[in-house]
Amino acid sequence: MARKSHYKFCPETLTYNKIEKNFRTHFNQVLPYIIIASIFGILIYCFAAFIHKTPREKMLLAENLKLELNITKVNHRLKEFDSKLNQLEINDDSLYRSILGIEPLSGSFRKAGIGGSVNNLLNTNNDVALITSSSNTLEALFSRLKVQKKSYEILFNKAKLNSERLKHTPAIIPISNKDLTKIGSGFGMRLHPILHIIRPHRGIDFHAAVGTPVYASADGVVIKADYSTTFGNMVEIDNGFGISTVYAHLHTVIAKPGHKIVRGEVIGLVGNTGLSVGPHLHYEVHLNGVEVDPVNYFFNDLTPAEYEKVVEIAQQYKVSMD
Repeated sequence: MARKSHYKFCPETLTYNKIEKNFRTHFNQVLPYIIIASIFGILIYCFAAFIHKTPREKMLLAENLKLELNITKVNHRLKEFDSKLNQLEINDDSLYRSILGIEPLSGSFRKAGIGGSVNNLLNTNNDVALITSSSNTLEALFSRLKVQKKSYEILFNKAKLNSERLKHTPAIIPISNKDLTKIGSGFGMRLHPILHIIRPHRGIDFHAAVGTPVYASADGVVIKADYSTTFGNMVEIDNGFGISTVYAHLHTVIAKPGHKIVRGEVIGLVGNTGLSVGPHLHYEVHLNGVEVDPVNYFFNDLTPAEYEKVVEIAQQYKVSMD
């Protein structure tokens, strides 16, 4: 088809003159269409890019999500490690050093050069800052761990020089409990099964059949072997160095007042006497006249994993047996 020609009327000559279009004229005519088409194309691309990610974008998003999940897991484990290290430090200062007659380490010495707690270091929503704080937290925990390791080395050397004192320190579970199935209610506030009131439970219970042998947890001298309205048949041993141990609700008392006892010696048999709702042994450890959690003294019998399991089982019981 031939291209149409366009004419323009000239009033002066009373004739029609043919309009000649150059490139500029054509460009100006199509420019608006080009602009509109370009804008429309850009809008379509942006919409498509927003809805449909490119393979590389999808890969980067997946990697970022995986990285965030891994960072979250690492920080969770760091908080767990911090909690367990705190417990080790507490036991070290309040128990092990006390037993060996060593002054506890000061908090400033344990955390010298460490700024802020683990929770403060990890409480941030910025990914870069979170990674940086995780690294700083790990370094802080490592520094505290080195201090704790050195403290244990000092305690070990001190213990070798205090072997006599260790013989008088409760260090074993007072009944045979290799599978840890005999663990009952632990140290703390518990509901009394007979009085039906919540009151301090000053020891730990061990579920066992009547007649199960009860062993002395440390060397000492029997200072009491009689009947108590609350504890029933019971034995109390003065282990020396400010420590004493109590074994309650016995069926049979074998130890006699004034007798010297060695660790592992049978001092009685499990029973159900006194304020008790079933056969079990109630066991207490007193340090300088104050009841303390006996679990912390089972260091001869338990691995670290078993210690954690005993603590977990003992805290599950909300009602004691005495």
